[in-house]
Amino acid sequence: MLECFQTTWSVNNGIDVSELLKDFPDELRADIAMHLNKELLQLPLFESASRGCLRSLSLIIKTSFCAPGEFLIRQGDALQAIYFVCSGSMEVLKDNTVLAILGKETSHTHAHTHAHTHTHVVGKVIHGHVMK
Repeated sequence: MLECFQTTWSVNNGIDVSELLKDFPDELRADIAMHLNKELLQLPLFESASRGCLRSLSLIIKTSFCAPGEFLIRQGDALQAIYFVCSGSMEVLKDNTVLAILGKETSHTHAHTHAHTHTHVVGKVIHGHVMK
């Protein structure tokens, strides 16, 4: 628990951006969120997205902190989110064999593998919504 708190503090200095921005007008929150997530939103994955789409996405991006050895995805899990590694690294395992070590430049994995953190990981998470 202490390790998680220290990692969180080292990245955001104890500031919860979503809590800080909750009372701001929607347009201002979106502008600030776009700025805070600019590096992520400039990835090739999002190059064809409209500005409105990027503004909407920026409002639901959350920062996530993971300790070494923590599993983010296990084989067979229904994916609930997309994870982007901002710092640190994670291992992709299949049958206890390391297939890859992913970091900031290579942060994607496959549903038929396990992904767990190799070092402290700071990432951005976009949670999906199940459509009925």
